[in-house]
Amino acid sequence: MSVQWPNERETANRQPIADASFKTEQDFRQLLRACPEDLPSSFAETVDWVIHQGGEIAELEQRMNVVCHQIDLQDFPDSTNLLMAWACAIALAQSPKLQTWEKIKNFKYHSWQLAHWLAHAMLVRAKGNSNARKAYINLAIETFSALGDCRILQCKKC
Repeated sequence: MSVQWPNERETANRQPIADASFKTEQDFRQLLRACPEDLPSSFAETVDWVIHQGGEIAELEQRMNVVCHQIDLQDFPDSTNLLMAWACAIALAQSPKLQTWEKIKNFKYHSWQLAHWLAHAMLVRAKGNSNARKAYINLAIETFSALGDCRILQCKKC
């Protein structure tokens, strides 16, 4: 018999807590399986909007609601927010530039889901597409280079 603190015994007997609000790569794979092979043109238009214009998170959400209705994903849990993260991952893969990253960073600031799920969407995209993987690497290089040149941070010393 080993000596245990009371909290250790309680923790050992407690079931792990699963929170459905945290999404993983598996959730994005399930979403993609539930989608038709070709997403509607409104999805591509939204990706282009993110890259070239950006805007308010409410408009991105509204655009993804339209896509969800077009492909009949209303019953898929969190489909709108998952598609928002997927659209941002696609936008970064198509346009791995600081300007695109800053637009998406602004979206992330206003969306808990996007802030926590984008990385998983990017991982799924990178695992299935070598061009996306290269684009993300180039984006990381450009971002770190910009940090070194103080192009991202608005610091008073630079």
